[in-house]
Amino acid sequence: MRLLLALILCGFFPASSLQAAELLKGDAPGWIEDTALPEVDPELLPYAGEGIYYLLSEEQDYWQGERRFSHERIAVKVLSRAGLESAASFLRNFDPGTETLTLTRLDILRDGKKISMRDRVAVEILRREAGLEDGLLDGIQTAHLEVPGLQVGDVLDAGFLWQSDPVFAGQTFSGSFEHEYSAPVGLVRLVLNWPADRPIRIGPDLAGMARSDQIIDGIHRIELSQSAHPPIEPEDNLLPEADPWNAVYFTAAQSWAEVIAPFADHYSVARPVPKAWEAEVAAIVQTAKDDPTRAFAALRLVQDKVRYVGVEVGAGGYFSRDPAQVVENGYGDCKDKSVLLVTVLRALGLEADVALANLDRGFGLGEHLPMVGAFDHMIVRVVVGGKPVWMDGTGSYQAGESADAASPDLGFALPVTGQLAGQLVPILPDQPGENLITTQETFTFTPDGLELDVTSSFKGAAADHMRWIVASTASHTLQQRYLDYYERSYPGIERREAAEMTDAPASNHLVLRESYVLPALALEDQDLTADFPFLADGFDDLLPDVDAASRTEPIYFEPHAERVHQVTVVNSPKALTAPEPLLIDAPAFGFGFEGHVDVKGTLHLLWHFTPRARSVAARDAEKLVDDADQMRSATRQSWDVTRDKGFLATLFDTLKAPAATGAPTP
Repeated sequence: MRLLLALILCGFFPASSLQAAELLKGDAPGWIEDTALPEVDPELLPYAGEGIYYLLSEEQDYWQGERRFSHERIAVKVLSRAGLESAASFLRNFDPGTETLTLTRLDILRDGKKISMRDRVAVEILRREAGLEDGLLDGIQTAHLEVPGLQVGDVLDAGFLWQSDPVFAGQTFSGSFEHEYSAPVGLVRLVLNWPADRPIRIGPDLAGMARSDQIIDGIHRIELSQSAHPPIEPEDNLLPEADPWNAVYFTAAQSWAEVIAPFADHYSVARPVPKAWEAEVAAIVQTAKDDPTRAFAALRLVQDKVRYVGVEVGAGGYFSRDPAQVVENGYGDCKDKSVLLVTVLRALGLEADVALANLDRGFGLGEHLPMVGAFDHMIVRVVVGGKPVWMDGTGSYQAGESADAASPDLGFALPVTGQLAGQLVPILPDQPGENLITTQETFTFTPDGLELDVTSSFKGAAADHMRWIVASTASHTLQQRYLDYYERSYPGIERREAAEMTDAPASNHLVLRESYVLPALALEDQDLTADFPFLADGFDDLLPDVDAASRTEPIYFEPHAERVHQVTVVNSPKALTAPEPLLIDAPAFGFGFEGHVDVKGTLHLLWHFTPRARSVAARDAEKLVDDADQMRSATRQSWDVTRDKGFLATLFDTLKAPAATGAPTP
């Protein structure tokens, strides 16, 4: 449902320089019912924000063969001056390649009179590429209307009609309709004039909506409505696939196999390796020692040699381009790169197929009605050593082979080709230890102050992410960022040597080494030495903040690497005692903290965090809050390291004393 009334205008391009498009103006067709506007509900008014009250949000759909007509009607009452800003501005998107957009009504209702603005309002057609920064061009154009003469107290009643032609057979027979909003709505209504000879599935949950069905003259009329419903307030930290707005989905497809049928033939065509890459593929055959090495060499070839640019205009949103064209261009979208990767993998003698996926809501595909709109991405499934391996050709800065390479964390995928075509298949997540960050900090007290040596190890997806950070950030900025982190805890600390990074791509293992010194004078600061901290970096951000008292939905745990943080304290000026250990064994994560002092008086600390699940049940929210508080309190440990009187303290006093010449001590 295209419901938003007010959007910020930014990044627009005039449509005149692109494909010609316009907003048409005309009367609504006869099949559209003229719904009576409900009165303002006094009980809903306290929920109204931004100075407007929604009287009606409605969609009516009708099909002529494969062509779909979708009519939106929105009516709002302006309550205050602030409401004029949002109510008077309309932005409506359409694809000029497959759609026409018609303004069917634009009425101001004032003091019982109707003022028609439809034929008087000026329209601008703009092109804004919302995904341009991410390399995505979809060709969508936007009609912008500013309604003149609107006043506080008016009702603005607007209608828009989209006529949509399919890119492939059956495409128009699925869609969605949102019936929950962050603002109150007097009446929400969906009417489907569905061909009676086509099956239809509606779901997943129609709770709170009234439904009626009737068949007249070959039309299956389905009406869903909801009246006087107060707005919902979505909880934080929801699972990405948990849609708080409770959209209704409808589809003619009875299975996932039906979804892929219209374009499966396109992706089943065997394509030759582009001539420009024949030498590259031959080199893989000659140098790669086994199938896993060959498979991942093919993946890196596609990832590194072909930039991601998605030209999703018209059929380009569904069908891939020829691999030879993709190689010649040097860029392609997820479909282009997936087909190219499959082409190379098959040339290497491996079984490989393309599959549809969803970048954000992939874990919810198991509960989703079958429709092509459930997907926004394409990846590859290749069989290596008898086992399936999932690959994403759009990835960057990735490394590793087989178990060392990170798997796409997408939940489910739908193969379009191969033996599993049309079957929703789970993507197994990385195993424990495959996505790991290990940090070792060694604090060594010396007569000159304190030396700090840090070694951080990144494996799997953590290494991929760190590799991206290094490649996209200036070296000077990174060096300063590392120093600033320690400066916050240890004022006066200095870089002893520049941070160095080593990378072992074959094993997907990246190591960062840092070296610092805290001079004696800085170390003598009583505020620091009396409460000298040792911190498990980043552990505070691993658990979500939630309101346990009112939680009703599962709590989402964002993907995190397994983390191990070790601290070793050598030659402490004071004898240090071992801390109390802490062990948290929770369904979604495990955490442990322990420490000991060895026979040489060296203190050893160890923190360990292990993610286990993507979510926590709402009933366990209170325990999660308690566990999070315990974990966060354990991530900061401190001791009094004020120097005992004795040889070491005397030596430091000597170092601080002025020289005989009166010159300051360096």
